[in-house]
Amino acid sequence: MNIENRKQNTENRKQRSQILSSVACRLFSFCCSGKRKNNGFTLIEVMVATVVLVVGVVVIFESFLISLDALAVFNNRLNAQWFFEEKICQIQSRLNEPAGAFLPLQSNGVISLGAEEYVWISTMQLVDPIQELYRVNLDLSWQQGNKIMKLRAQTMAKRYFDNSTP
Repeated sequence: MNIENRKQNTENRKQRSQILSSVACRLFSFCCSGKRKNNGFTLIEVMVATVVLVVGVVVIFESFLISLDALAVFNNRLNAQWFFEEKICQIQSRLNEPAGAFLPLQSNGVISLGAEEYVWISTMQLVDPIQELYRVNLDLSWQQGNKIMKLRAQTMAKRYFDNSTP
């Protein structure tokens, strides 16, 4: 009886295996395309290919948008760097003028570069009155999407104007 049960179980497994392989073969026609009469795609193959393509397009589009945001951030930082260098040169040249010692210790304003508006604040602090050495702080802020970006630059400036020349 035990041997008969084993034979019956083995036959049942073979039948289940054949049924499963035929169902799998019908679902995925690439494994038994020689047995089919028409060589078209099944609906499941088309759906799987469509899902793969949609996921690929979404990933590419998302990475494109991320790179555009990064480009905008780097462009604004490049503009800020240019502004810092320009403002420091202006302050240094104004310090070297005869009335440079009477520069305001704080000034501010708004500058437009392209489509962006940057708000800047410049503060000067006398560090060494004998050598006329000033600490210059430049703060720059702008709107980046829904965030307010802020950058700060700090440098030293020296007054080189000589009062003894006629």
